[in-house]
Amino acid sequence: MPSTRQPSVPSHWVPYISDSGWFSLSYPPTWQVERRDQWFVLRAPENRAKLSFHCVKLDPRPDMPPPDLNLSSLLPYAGLDRAAPLDIPFEHLGVEGPAERFEGLFGAPEERDWQWVQIWLMRHERLLISVLFFQAGERDPELNTLVRLVFGSLRLAETPAEPADVFTERVVAEARRRYPQRQVETSDVLSVRFGDAQMGLTNAYRQYIATPEHVDELVSQVLERAERLQNASPQRFEPTLDAVRERIMPMLYPQEQWQQVFPHHVGQSWVGPLAVLYVIDQPDTYWYVRDDLLEKWEISPAELDELALSNLRAYWDVTPMQLHVAAGEHGPSMVLPASRDAYNAVRFLCPHFRSQLLELFAHPFVIGLPNRDFFAATAVESRQLVQHFQRQVRSDYATSDHPLCERLLWVSEEGVSEYEG
Repeated sequence: MPSTRQPSVPSHWVPYISDSGWFSLSYPPTWQVERRDQWFVLRAPENRAKLSFHCVKLDPRPDMPPPDLNLSSLLPYAGLDRAAPLDIPFEHLGVEGPAERFEGLFGAPEERDWQWVQIWLMRHERLLISVLFFQAGERDPELNTLVRLVFGSLRLAETPAEPADVFTERVVAEARRRYPQRQVETSDVLSVRFGDAQMGLTNAYRQYIATPEHVDELVSQVLERAERLQNASPQRFEPTLDAVRERIMPMLYPQEQWQQVFPHHVGQSWVGPLAVLYVIDQPDTYWYVRDDLLEKWEISPAELDELALSNLRAYWDVTPMQLHVAAGEHGPSMVLPASRDAYNAVRFLCPHFRSQLLELFAHPFVIGLPNRDFFAATAVESRQLVQHFQRQVRSDYATSDHPLCERLLWVSEEGVSEYEG
C-alpha cells in the first residue's frame, strides 16, 4: 500500500492495517483496541480518551473518477470551533467543542461523561475516513499530542481494494462466466462452493489487498486451481489410508477459521488462537483430512496425530532445516529459518526440535509464528527488545499470505504456552 505518511512516530508503537487494507496507522502499546461494527476503536489507559475510525469507499467502480466532495458540507460545525489543521498530506477538516454541543449528533455521550469531542473527516482519492475523538476530564495537552501523532501515522491506500464481500461476489461471477457447467454459490464471505468443493478465499483476499491492481490475474489463478481439483480423479479425495499414509502431515491453522471454514475437518486446539489440522501433501497442492475419511480409515484422531508427527520428523530428516543465528551479548539473540517452508511453523509441535533450540538459547525463549512458512525465536533480554519483536511479528502477520498468529508464544521445558511477559 503506497505511503502517504509524513510525521515520524515512536518506534515502539504498534502498527495496524485495516481488514480491507484501506488505511493503516500506529498507536501507543498501552492503548486498548476494540472492533465495534465497522469502527476501529482505540482507548487510552483508564478510559481517559477514545479514538474511533471508520473508513468508506466513495464510489464502487474503479473506472469512474473520484466524486467531487466538499468536506465542509458533510461536517456541521455551527457553534463549534474548527480544530487546528493536522500535519498530514491529504485533505481533512476537523471541528471540536464541549461534549454537550454534540449531543444532537450522537445522543448522550456513552459510557461516561466525555468532556471534549473532536470530529474529523479525511479524504484521499476514493477513500473517506471519519474519526471521533472523545476526551474525559480536563483537556490534556499531552494526550492531544499523542492523538495527533496517531493521525500523523495514518496512511490511506492509493488503490483501495474492494471489501471482502464484494471480492467474493467478483470471484463467483467470474467462476460462473468461465465454468457455466459448475455449480457455484457463495457460502459465506470469502467462502465459495465450487462444484463439489468448498473454496476458501481468505489467503487470496490478503494477496489482493497487497496488490489490488492484479485482481484479474489473481482471480484467474484461484479459479484455474479450483477447476484442476474438480477434474482430478475422485479417488484422489477418497484415498485408502495405505495410499496416503506417508503423506499425512500436521499443519497449524487459526482456530477461529478452522471452526468457521473447515468445521468438518479433523483438528485439535493447540496454543492460544492456533489449532492443529492434518493435510494430505500432494506434489501440486495439499488438502485437509475430513472427519469422514477418519471414519473410513478406522483410526482415531490421536492415531492420526501420531502418524502425522512421525511423518513430520521424517520430512525434516530428509530436508534438514538451516538456521540463521544472530549473536547477542549473552549468547544467541535470535534464530530464524534460512528459507521458507510450508512446515516451518508446525515444527514447534516436535519436542525434539524445541529441545534443540532450548539447548541453543540455554534458557526458555519467545517465538513468533506470524505465518505458516516462517518463525522467529528470540531471547528475552529486555522488555524493549521483546516489544520490538512483537511489533515485527504483528507486521509480518498483517501482510502474510498464510497468517497464523500475531501473539507471542513461550517455549520452555514444559512445552509451548502463550507469552505473558
